[in-house]
Amino acid sequence: MHKTYRVGLFLVLITFFSMGISAQSANALTGQQSDSLPNIALNNSVGKMVWQPIPSRTPTPTATETPSTPQSSIESVLAQGGLMTWFFDGFSGDEITITANSADFDTFLQLYGIDGTLLAENDDYHDGTNSQIIFTLPADGIYQVVVSAYYGDMSGAYTLVLSGIESELREKIQGGIFVVTPTPTFTPTTEASPTATFTHTPTITATITPSPTITPSPTFGFDRGQCPANLPPRLAINGRGRVLPGDASTVYEQPSSDSATLGEIPGGVSFTVLDGPVCANNQIWWQVAYRDVTGWVIEAGNGEYFLEPLRR
Repeated sequence: MHKTYRVGLFLVLITFFSMGISAQSANALTGQQSDSLPNIALNNSVGKMVWQPIPSRTPTPTATETPSTPQSSIESVLAQGGLMTWFFDGFSGDEITITANSADFDTFLQLYGIDGTLLAENDDYHDGTNSQIIFTLPADGIYQVVVSAYYGDMSGAYTLVLSGIESELREKIQGGIFVVTPTPTFTPTTEASPTATFTHTPTITATITPSPTITPSPTFGFDRGQCPANLPPRLAINGRGRVLPGDASTVYEQPSSDSATLGEIPGGVSFTVLDGPVCANNQIWWQVAYRDVTGWVIEAGNGEYFLEPLRR
């Protein structure tokens, strides 16, 4: 009887052992855990075997690609006292970012419309000497970017980056998607004029009343009587200007050549306009800032200009 009992118990253990192997094999093949089969523990004289379910696999999430912002970049070199113009095609409503970076000089950046209207400008941003303009374009067309040095006697390499728009920077106004229409020129036609017939009329003697003499005001100010003829002021407050290439421009303490001199601005070098114009003794004066010097310089006199607006 004991022998029969042991044989029966052995068969039961073999049955459970087979069930454990089948469940474990199925889990290994399918990669899934069966919830209907419990963990099976077998005890014998050799040791203890415990079957554990295979842990479920967590799928790895797929990375989402972030779309890149379109941009165009140019690497170039600015000459001393020079400025460089670049063109691009823009569209109404596009918000663009233009950045000029240089390790050699303090950059100055300007954005113009095709008609020459100044739209935006910047000297420094992020407490550095690089320049950046963020601007929403008002219309479709060709735009101009002008790069220069804040101090015109500086030069060096720079990088210009245009981002936020599908457009390429280029050196010439032509070559984009917009067609540049040349301004038509008018050629007058010569036609024969009819022969004039003269009729004698009595001579009328007019009485001429002399005009009062205008005496220039002794105080400084924009008085046309003290301004040079045919030389209208061209600079603007808060704008940029430069001394024409050649001789340096003397900086005075007051808008008078009799006042104390504060320094000089070399030819071809740019500055910032602070105040003016003031006309005195047939000269046009502007208050400017150049490096650490602030004073008055002569824009025009003696029939010629000495300064010019810094544009393109």
